[in-house]
Amino acid sequence: MFDVIIIGSGPSGLTAAIYTSRASLKTLVLAGKIWGGQLMLTTEVENFPGFPEGIMGPELMIKMRKQAERFGAKVIDKDAVKVDFSQRPFKVYTQVKNPSNKNSSEYFSSKESSETKISSFVDSKENSSGPFFSSRRGQQNSVGSSDTKTEQCRFIRYENR
Repeated sequence: MFDVIIIGSGPSGLTAAIYTSRASLKTLVLAGKIWGGQLMLTTEVENFPGFPEGIMGPELMIKMRKQAERFGAKVIDKDAVKVDFSQRPFKVYTQVKNPSNKNSSEYFSSKESSETKISSFVDSKENSSGPFFSSRRGQQNSVGSSDTKTEQCRFIRYENR
């Protein structure tokens, strides 16, 4: 049983894990099979506080993961495949490899309380696909709040002039 279950391991998910673990909440991060979010695909990150010379995206994510684990967050490299909010405690399911039953899964659950805390972050993991949008100049949309999304929209807009 966990106080907090975080789905996703991008900068937001790992930051949440650092804060919740430091607050003495038993924290689980379901990082995904490919963990680290968009920054694992990014080269130099020049706008992250504390790194005036910049830092490589994967290096930053490794540091953030180590920091979350240092404060007690349990990080598991599995994808969440189902979340059950219908009753408390909440359950988050992951796929498990079981040769006898291809549809088997395991679940992690949050602690039952009147104020059960569960946090969910959805992080897209796509590369910039500007060349595919050459006919849609000026019509880009960004879903999410990451700086990367904004930069991708700018790239698509200016690359395809």
